[in-house]
Amino acid sequence: MLVVLDGHTVAQPVNPCNPAYPYLVYTLQRPMQKPPVSIYMPYDVLLGYIALDTFQYRIPPGAEGQLVEFLKRQTSWNDTLKTITRIWYAMADYDPMLYISRIWKFRITEPAPLMWQDILLENIIKAADNIKAARRDRALLQSHYILHIMVVDTVQTRLPAPPELREKSMCITTSCLVQDVIKGQVAPLCNTAFLRGWLTNNRQTLDSGRCLQFTYCPHWSRRGDGDVVDVETDSMGNIVSPALLGEILSPGCEYIVFLRYSMGCRSTDTTQVDHYTLDPIRVEWEGSGESSYGFGIYPVVDGIVQDPMDDFGFGTNLSVEQFKQRLRERIAEIKNW
Repeated sequence: MLVVLDGHTVAQPVNPCNPAYPYLVYTLQRPMQKPPVSIYMPYDVLLGYIALDTFQYRIPPGAEGQLVEFLKRQTSWNDTLKTITRIWYAMADYDPMLYISRIWKFRITEPAPLMWQDILLENIIKAADNIKAARRDRALLQSHYILHIMVVDTVQTRLPAPPELREKSMCITTSCLVQDVIKGQVAPLCNTAFLRGWLTNNRQTLDSGRCLQFTYCPHWSRRGDGDVVDVETDSMGNIVSPALLGEILSPGCEYIVFLRYSMGCRSTDTTQVDHYTLDPIRVEWEGSGESSYGFGIYPVVDGIVQDPMDDFGFGTNLSVEQFKQRLRERIAEIKNW
């Protein structure tokens, strides 16, 4: 494992959000065209961006409150919620980079599509028959990528600190080979600052054999209920608390991962770009109960997906192909609503 430290001689990427901390961020261009559509887009994607543009820029002043109240009322799987969910899924699946750069509002006075998305996530929980179904549907919609991967390399990034703080600042950039794409058709190419020997560019069509990079932090709490976790460390500053995620990803091993972009920071100049991290989703929320790992990371051991808490109601001893098939079956239902 390569370790990148502030001030170390190892080649470091520049983090525009915090130059002292070499954390992987992706710089995405804000859409220049409103709506950001093309005649080559699938119909649901095209329709979604036109609708988003209409609701954000063309509704009468003060009417956003009515839209929000309308969305909040969609708490069962009626035709309205199904249609919104189908289009929402299609937009994120088609091009996650375009999707996340579009739903962030650019001015304080504009309506907030990200808030609308959060309302819909809450509605999905309310519409589900049980917690496991809610966790499954929420994971499918909240994720920008759902992938079967093999980890190739991991790079620790952390700031110099006393032993008791060192591990709390450490995160790990994971470089992987995509084995199978379940959701998310476009992704950034890999950054050579975090992987020795691979080239980088801007965008790629995601497919089997392609490289992808994301980041997670071993000190993240596995519990998603908001409880305070006491972090225990040994004399060297290594985390020993079982309530934390730990270094769960290892080179040479396979995983099913659920990933999403999160805003790192916004540009303050005229470049019209923003900076995002790509991290595993949290599969728990307050009141949802305990999950297998707290985050969307599921190891594959001897061909079996490790999901001891049966997070999505699929069962606890499924082969990786069975697990992926269960996900695809629900996705097919969503696409055909």
